[in-house]
Amino acid sequence: EVRGGQAFVDVLIAASLLPAIVIGFLAFWYATPHYGLRCSPRVDSSELCNTIKGNRVCCRVVNTKYDVGEFVPYLVAYVIAGYYCARLLVVLLIARHTAHGS
Repeated sequence: EVRGGQAFVDVLIAASLLPAIVIGFLAFWYATPHYGLRCSPRVDSSELCNTIKGNRVCCRVVNTKYDVGEFVPYLVAYVIAGYYCARLLVVLLIARHTAHGS
């Protein structure tokens, strides 16, 4: 039986898995390429241009690996998803252990 209720399980999961989740994300982020489009109405010969709803828009492909606006939301989502997946596994293991009466 887990004493202290759900709070104990949450602290256990967060304290033990957070470093692994963050390190795993950092390894994934820096090992894979990340590209996005930067668009503006300014025309440049090295950009891809198109007319959208009567307005000329030109875009260029940029590396977004070091863009904080891309990095932080992905990191937060990865940590939250990893936490809830780990929490689900722990709760299922506790439930299985309790159901078997061991």
